[in-house]
Amino acid sequence: MGTTKRGRSAAGSKRKAAQPTRKSDRAKRSYVPRDDDGVIVQVLAAKKIGGVDHFKVKWSDDVRPNSWEPAKKVLKVAKSLVDEYQANEPTSDSEVPVTPKKSASTQKRGKSPTKTKKESVDDLVMGRSIKAGRVEYKFKKAGKTKAIPLYKLDKKELDAVQSYERNIQSDNSTDLSAEESGGSEVYKVQKILDRKGAGKNRRYLIRWEGYNKAHDTWEPITNIEPARKMANAFDKKQDAIEAENADKDFEVEKIVEEKIRRNKPCFLVKWNGYPVSFNTWQSAESLQGCSSILDAWEVQKQKRLESQRIAREKREKKKEERKAKQAKEKQEAAEKAATEASKKSADEDNQVTAKEK
Repeated sequence: MGTTKRGRSAAGSKRKAAQPTRKSDRAKRSYVPRDDDGVIVQVLAAKKIGGVDHFKVKWSDDVRPNSWEPAKKVLKVAKSLVDEYQANEPTSDSEVPVTPKKSASTQKRGKSPTKTKKESVDDLVMGRSIKAGRVEYKFKKAGKTKAIPLYKLDKKELDAVQSYERNIQSDNSTDLSAEESGGSEVYKVQKILDRKGAGKNRRYLIRWEGYNKAHDTWEPITNIEPARKMANAFDKKQDAIEAENADKDFEVEKIVEEKIRRNKPCFLVKWNGYPVSFNTWQSAESLQGCSSILDAWEVQKQKRLESQRIAREKREKKKEERKAKQAKEKQEAAEKAATEASKKSADEDNQVTAKEK
């Protein structure tokens, strides 16, 4: 387009600044091959590139190589060739015949374009593993695998984990599967060691087969669903023990420790027939019927105090001996230094006298 002497366009009286062509404007233009582009003579293949349908086309110009062109543009200039390709070529996973979708401008008013459904979070759970006694689930997010500890999962991730666990359950096995990309690893419940909490908050201390005590973990029943029979048997056994203990009188075996709590003495009691892990702190009022046990504890406490006093005296005596030894060594070193200094001075005097003579 030419310009006049005043700088105005030959096609109009006002000068307009050139604006860069936007991507959306380029997309709206119809595709018409230039003379030097040649003519499309055959459609060879079809696939998606960046989520957009493309056709691989062959040009009439032998110099120009085969190229991938947007399906929307190819359909405008060579629809018959596309129809011929779709009719003759078999479909496959990598190359699928495509049908152009209606643009937003051709859809009816009041109806928004159909949105593609996002991938379900359930499909992102890759597996489960135990590291340092902690259960971790592997999620695939943004193309990367990330291990997240069980206690850090949010509600959406917990729902995905529940679906994952339900999918790997086996009715006749106590195996817990942790599938990974390279293969499958199986975690099996060896035994249930303990329990805590009640109802939905109940947790079981699990010993995993092939792992030592350091890898024991507290798990809800949903995480060990295949071992529910084992958990039910353990609950039945523990309920019987607790019911028996509720009707049983406990016998004090001995007192092993004492402390002052709220200005009152409390005693750590070892119960007869129970391991040390069952020791409990009891007030003096609760042990009024155990005068012999309290007297024995007083005697033992006096012996302990006496042994502590003797040990303290021995430590102080050794400390004094060490100090005396260090002082003696220091004094001997000082005397030795004084002797050497006097000897050196006498030698110097002798040398001076010899020179004078």
